[in-house]
Amino acid sequence: VSARGRLPVDLSLVPVERRVLENDPLQASVRTDSADLSVLEAVTPAVQRASGRVQAEVDVAGTWKRPRFTGLFSIADGALSLPNAGIRLTRVTADVGLSGDSVAVRKLQAYTTGTRVGWAALTGAATIEELLNPTVDLTLEARNFHVVSRPRVADLEVSTARGRPLHLVGSKRGSTLTGGVEIERGEIYIPDIATKKV
Repeated sequence: VSARGRLPVDLSLVPVERRVLENDPLQASVRTDSADLSVLEAVTPAVQRASGRVQAEVDVAGTWKRPRFTGLFSIADGALSLPNAGIRLTRVTADVGLSGDSVAVRKLQAYTTGTRVGWAALTGAATIEELLNPTVDLTLEARNFHVVSRPRVADLEVSTARGRPLHLVGSKRGSTLTGGVEIERGEIYIPDIATKKV
């Protein structure tokens, strides 16, 4: 993985009103040559036992306020454990394209294994005309996806309603979520509260 860039930031040793100079130009690039997905383990403790291949060719221009991205990001044959949720994702694939202020999520999919093999897939697009107020049009479909498996917390498999996937449209300032979710099987553990003052 290699990255280089020129990012304008005010590094004064005294307090200033703004550290980030919103209208100064950005220039950055990130390149990978089939990097191992295990690089995520160095970035966050929320990911363990990661494997798979990551390819990224991303260029950044524009300004802090209105960044512009070009390139692509993909994952092939990915697998990783999420200890906070107690689940393992396998067959992780991603195909994301970047073009100016637009991000096209052509495919982002993962499988889980619980009592049944489950999967979830995200498709759609996002527009980052303004960094602090992105707009999205995303669709999530899932079938028996094992979202959590934590002793004394919960063990749940979730599906989206047939013919009614979750659809999120809008921006950070206002958005709409439609669709349906079904939990065909699951357990939620409620701790003993008889001795607690509630």
